[in-house]
Amino acid sequence: MPYRFCPKCGGRLKRQKENLYICAKCSYEFWLNPRPCNMIIVQNETDEILFVKRKISPAKGKWDLPGGFMELYENCEKAAMRELYEETNLKVHNIKYLGSTTDVYPYKGDKYPTVVLAYKTQVRNAQVKANDDAEDFHWFKINNIPTNKLAFKCIKWTVDQIKN
Repeated sequence: MPYRFCPKCGGRLKRQKENLYICAKCSYEFWLNPRPCNMIIVQNETDEILFVKRKISPAKGKWDLPGGFMELYENCEKAAMRELYEETNLKVHNIKYLGSTTDVYPYKGDKYPTVVLAYKTQVRNAQVKANDDAEDFHWFKINNIPTNKLAFKCIKWTVDQIKN
């Protein structure tokens, strides 16, 4: 668990359930809920899928689908489109919801549970530019995705949603 002390009073947190900790001093309930994030499958006119190479840890140098964490008061679709633009310079307005899955995001020695909302979109004549936390990009045919070099397990699940 990443937290041992109460954010309200500084008292010691005691584990009650896998995701619930209660402060021994003030009885504050601290819930360790999943962080909402997104990823988006971008397919070009030849049905290749856009992947970005991660510039930062975790999974630095591995292939990822564009996406990331939602910001405060941002809806899921806007977050997916914002992340796509930040990482690839692509602006899209029409995305389709594929489904959701769970994963774990390792960060500075802790493991944060995530819930991943997956989307897809189509582009034509895309002018991609790796930005933000993406150091490079590549268009992969669906059967040539380097599954042993993917950043997170949720990526394979997301790609499988369009294979079926």
